[in-house]
Amino acid sequence: MSTKKLIDFYKIFWNFPKKYEDQLGKIGDTIQYTNPIIFLLYAVGVTLYNWHQRAEHPFQLLLVFLITYLVTTIIQVGLKFLFDNPRPRDEIDKGNPGINPDLSFNPKTDDHNSFPSGHTMSAMTGGMFWFQMTFGVPNLGILFGILGFSLGILTAFSRIVKHAHWVRDVGFSIVVSMVAYFIACCYL
Repeated sequence: MSTKKLIDFYKIFWNFPKKYEDQLGKIGDTIQYTNPIIFLLYAVGVTLYNWHQRAEHPFQLLLVFLITYLVTTIIQVGLKFLFDNPRPRDEIDKGNPGINPDLSFNPKTDDHNSFPSGHTMSAMTGGMFWFQMTFGVPNLGILFGILGFSLGILTAFSRIVKHAHWVRDVGFSIVVSMVAYFIACCYL
């Protein structure tokens, strides 16, 4: 898909109210870290409990979590440098035809690290583990799992609204996070 077609598709997010754009961006930045940290604390607690109870594999949950994050981080960093795609705000600031000239984004990055979205990948991987953590818990368990997953989706949306990533960037990040999670859970 050409950059022009992506920009045309991306225009649906350009009219998002400016007063909410910064707030949504800050929420996405925060969720990137809180989703994984909450699960990490849970995994450490379960590991310590299992170790204290002399379980057969007390570190399994923590190990699966850490390996999944390591794999998704390696994929994310590798693809950023392999593809070297520009961010939407950089394309907008270049004055491409058909783009509102009143849009000006700071800071200008020119870092060309748009694909894939690290924020989304981190938040979605944490959200998938939230889902696993609460799946078997009666009553509110499934709701907390859905909450963790929803926070990952909110992070993805915030990255698009902040013009830091294209839709394909966050979509790919969601898919990679889910695949890495399922592979880790099935084979580790």
